[in-house]
Amino acid sequence: MSYQDLPDPKQQSDGSWAVQYQTKDEAGKVIATTTLTGKSEKEVWKKIQAAHSEATAAVARLRARKQVEKPADLLPAQEESWKLFAQKENVKKDQASLAFLKRHLYSNDYNPCEANAQMLFSYLDARGLAFTADNLEIAFEELTREGRLVLPPQVQVEKAPEPEPPPAPMDVPWSPNPLTKKGIKDLGRSYSEFYNHKNLALRAEFRRQVDNALRGE
Repeated sequence: MSYQDLPDPKQQSDGSWAVQYQTKDEAGKVIATTTLTGKSEKEVWKKIQAAHSEATAAVARLRARKQVEKPADLLPAQEESWKLFAQKENVKKDQASLAFLKRHLYSNDYNPCEANAQMLFSYLDARGLAFTADNLEIAFEELTREGRLVLPPQVQVEKAPEPEPPPAPMDVPWSPNPLTKKGIKDLGRSYSEFYNHKNLALRAEFRRQVDNALRGE
């Protein structure tokens, strides 16, 4: 996706500014929807930069994530078994993280930023809890009660403008108003007078009503 395809912040009905964008995987599937709000357009752009910095830091942290420590003095035959074990452990952690995020994908009660991820991981480490989706949920609930997690940005819903009331009917010298097919027949010679009326506004309105009546509108 080109940067030119990304949405710009828009001013909301209450005067604040907001932007919403989606993150997709390589297959084009939406994996996250982010909404950022601010009192000004400048503030929203700063939050976009902050979100990008957090994402970059998260990628760096993932790459530098401490792997399962390998015991010393393994025999060559044991090396392959250990590598397979370490890979499985890391896959389990990734699956647990993904399952946890899916639980909160639509509830919008968890902000998947680097600070919150670090708080959850530290909670599990400090208590010796296994890295599972259920334990991540326990950590989330406890840290939420303590108010230690960064809250998700509030979604600002832009209200649709109220529909404009239909214009009041023009005061015209013919009847009925608006015209019907029968009303046109009843005009007789007055039809030509109104059709070619000197008042341009009345002439245009008469012809419009005639056209609508003949079309059955």
